[in-house]
Amino acid sequence: MRINRIFSIFLFFSFGLIFTLYVLVWKTSSLHKKSEEYIVFIEPNESFEVFFEADLKPILRFPKLFLFLAEQMNLPNHFYAGKYSFTSDITIVGLIKTIRSGKFEMMVVDLPQGIYQDSLLKIISEAIFLSEDRIKAVLMDCRYFKNNQQDLMPLLTFCFADRYFMPYAISEKKLQQFFEKEFKKVWNENRLAKAKEIGLLPDEVTALAAIVQAEVVYKDEMGRVAGVYINRLKKGWRLNADPSIRFILRNKSVKRILNEDLKLKNPYNTYQRGGIPPGAIGLVSLRAIDAVLNFEKHGFMFFCAKPDLSFRHIFSKTYTEHLIIAKQYQKAMNERNIVR
Repeated sequence: MRINRIFSIFLFFSFGLIFTLYVLVWKTSSLHKKSEEYIVFIEPNESFEVFFEADLKPILRFPKLFLFLAEQMNLPNHFYAGKYSFTSDITIVGLIKTIRSGKFEMMVVDLPQGIYQDSLLKIISEAIFLSEDRIKAVLMDCRYFKNNQQDLMPLLTFCFADRYFMPYAISEKKLQQFFEKEFKKVWNENRLAKAKEIGLLPDEVTALAAIVQAEVVYKDEMGRVAGVYINRLKKGWRLNADPSIRFILRNKSVKRILNEDLKLKNPYNTYQRGGIPPGAIGLVSLRAIDAVLNFEKHGFMFFCAKPDLSFRHIFSKTYTEHLIIAKQYQKAMNERNIVR
C-alpha cells in the first residue's frame, strides 16, 4: 500500500511537472508584455551567445528554459542573419522555430525622387547591415555602371527612385546583383530603343529627366517640359534650366535664380555650357524617364511659372511671348517680397 501510495504521488507530481512544462513551452507567452511587437536583428557572423545575451535575454520571461530548449532544438547551429519580428504572445517553441526557419523580414527601402547621392547611401545603409562607404564602393563596381569623371554624384544615374525590398543582412555581392537587376529592368529593350530613337544615351536621358522632374510640381506637365528641352537640344541651344543652378548651389529651396548665379563656373551650369549636364541632379523616377522618352511633340521653346504662383507653367514659342510672361512672374515675386 505504502509503495503504491508513493508511486501515485510520484506520478501525480510527474504529470504536474510535465503539464507545467507543456504549458510554459507550448501555451505561454515567452516574451514580456511590455510591447505588442518585438523586433530583433541578427547581424552577419554574430554568434548565438552574443545574440542571446544582447537581444533575447532582456525580453524573455524564461531565459534559462529558452536556452535549454534552444540547445535541444539545435538553434545555435541554425540561426540566420536578418530582421525578425514577434508578437508578445509567441511561445518559446514558436520563437525558436521562427528564428531557426531563417524566414526573416525584408527591409523596406524607400528612395524618394530628387534626393542627392549622400541621402541615397544613408537611406540604404540605415536599412541594411552595410556602411555607406561600402555600399558606394559596391555599387560603383557594378558592370552596368558608367562613371563619368565630371559626374559629381554618379550613383544618381545608376539608381532610381522607387520602393525596394531587400534583406537586412544582404551580402555585398547580392546588393550589387540587386541593383544591376533593377538597372536592367529600367533600361529594358523598349526604353533603350526609344532612347536611341531620340538620339540620347541612357545616362543622358536620366540626366535630362532629373531636370524635367525638378521643374514641375504637377506631373502632367512633365512631357511638355521635356519637349521644350528636346526642342532646344535639336536647335543646339543651351538648356538654361534653373534646377541645374539650384543643384550647383545645393539649395533646392531657392525660389529666385539671380543673374550672378548664372555665371557660376560649373559643368552642371546649363546657362554656360551646352548639351546635357554630366550627371543627374537628383534621383530620378521612372515617370520622369518615360516623360523624356515619350516627350510631347510641339513647337514650344520656352516656359515660365504662372504669375499666380500656382506652380503651373505657361509655354511660349517665341522669346517675345516668353518675356511678357516672365515679367509678370517677376512682378508677382516682387509683390510678395520673394528675393531668394
